[in-house]
Amino acid sequence: MTAKPGKNGTADPGGRPQAPTSTPYGALLRSAREWEGLTLEKAARRAGVSISHWSRVERGVVTPSVAAHRRMASAVGLDPARTLPLAGMA
Repeated sequence: MTAKPGKNGTADPGGRPQAPTSTPYGALLRSAREWEGLTLEKAARRAGVSISHWSRVERGVVTPSVAAHRRMASAVGLDPARTLPLAGMA
């Protein structure tokens, strides 16, 4: 079987596309969520965003709005003002 490239041009040996590389903000958000022991569902519920939106932000596919950033950062115990530059908003 030949691996087919994914969006970022790579694939795992099983032929499944690999996830895009996360942004520093997405990586921080994921680390904080995992540190807090939250699933995507619980974190998204706390922040009032969809699970898919949270996941896309973590993976660096989308940038959250300023309002969503504030809610997401707060949901995992991060200071929204300090993480604003990482989110690409400062």
